[in-house]
Amino acid sequence: MQTNSYAIKNYNEFFYIVLFFLISSCTEHKINYYKTETPKINLKEFFNGKLLAHGIVQDRSGKVIKRFKVDIIASWKDDIATLDEKFVYSDGSKSSRIWELKKIGLISLRGLQGCRRDC
Repeated sequence: MQTNSYAIKNYNEFFYIVLFFLISSCTEHKINYYKTETPKINLKEFFNGKLLAHGIVQDRSGKVIKRFKVDIIASWKDDIATLDEKFVYSDGSKSSRIWELKKIGLISLRGLQGCRRDC
């Protein structure tokens, strides 16, 4: 009989520990928290010219199912950036995407996917 009460007590402790971590992971993040951080990013300088990115695709369990490389050519006209992306995946497949990013204020961009096409 005592074994069952011990198991229930452990489940309760486990439940509260998990609950604590779930609640603490839901804290609010605001851009103002990083206002004084350095180096400052200049979006027009960062998204300009040739860029190279690498990434992964994961399934719902977090298992990596594909890797990819992206060659990006970025350019600006006034406050609108164009990102021409060419993807090459680990399985040999390819795709391309064009994004338009509109600068809004000093530190924000709004992105629109202009078109998506297979290579």
